[in-house]
Amino acid sequence: SMRDAEENCLRRLFHPLLFLAAALTEVTSTIIEAQAPCHYDLPYTNTFPIFCQFNYHGANYLCDPAGLMSRTEVDLLASTVSSLNLSSAFCQPHCGRGRFKVAVVLEDVASLHGLQSCSQSVPPLTAFSSRPPALISAATEFARLLNEHWDEAAPADLLIVLIKAFHPSHLHRPIIVPYFTRRLSHLTRFSVGHFLNPRQSYLEALKETFEHAGRLIFRKELPLLMPKPATVPRWVIYATLGLLATVIIAVRIANWVSRRMDRTRKPKWCTASYKADSRFRAGFAGGMMMRNEQTRKSTMMFRSFNRKGIPQAQRI
Repeated sequence: SMRDAEENCLRRLFHPLLFLAAALTEVTSTIIEAQAPCHYDLPYTNTFPIFCQFNYHGANYLCDPAGLMSRTEVDLLASTVSSLNLSSAFCQPHCGRGRFKVAVVLEDVASLHGLQSCSQSVPPLTAFSSRPPALISAATEFARLLNEHWDEAAPADLLIVLIKAFHPSHLHRPIIVPYFTRRLSHLTRFSVGHFLNPRQSYLEALKETFEHAGRLIFRKELPLLMPKPATVPRWVIYATLGLLATVIIAVRIANWVSRRMDRTRKPKWCTASYKADSRFRAGFAGGMMMRNEQTRKSTMMFRSFNRKGIPQAQRI
């Protein structure tokens, strides 16, 4: 009948629209729904590029399901990433060989319930309501579980996770976590998340995180690539010579001062006594000499007198 034909025509006309509406509803629910790390799409699947919006951002290292960053911001971030010579973790194993692989995930709302379903080490939800800083531990656990979920398909050396908010939680402050793993596992102690400044944009936070990670990687890898010879700095040599010259001058001055003090401290009575003693000795010696001379003269006169009184024949 004509009525059935009209209904079939309307169904054929609106069927694509209904299918498109259902698809948009599914995608919207996937984006808005609080995500758990173990429920993320796996890399190299058909839905993964759509899930991460690779076509929109044009960056194969950035997974932004909720579209927290614009394409212009991603282009500005690309210069920082390229300056560190990093490769995307979402590429085949042969690409970016010899370079560290990085992946960036921007999550709008992360689910604490889903986090607990993925890991038993997450504390109860009451801990997050009474102690808001505990959300940083939850964000770090989120990054660890997501890295384990993607490790076989897309192993990353550096995974940066930015979470806008957790659900359920009354605290809505973005948290960013740089998670070092695999070839950068020696930097695991720096895998600590922190709250973003309320006035700080996502682009600024990611740039700061990349620059900090680059400094850590460069500092740790430089001794392995180019060992620097152990040399004594010039300022140490100059300081040593200056101290040596100061010691020599101080010793010279101390000797000169000690000599001057010895001369000035010598008592005057010692000199006077010495002079008097010298005069006494000279006078005593001179007196003795004069006395001996007088005795000698008297003896000679006595002998002469005796010789005159003795006859010539009796003289010997």
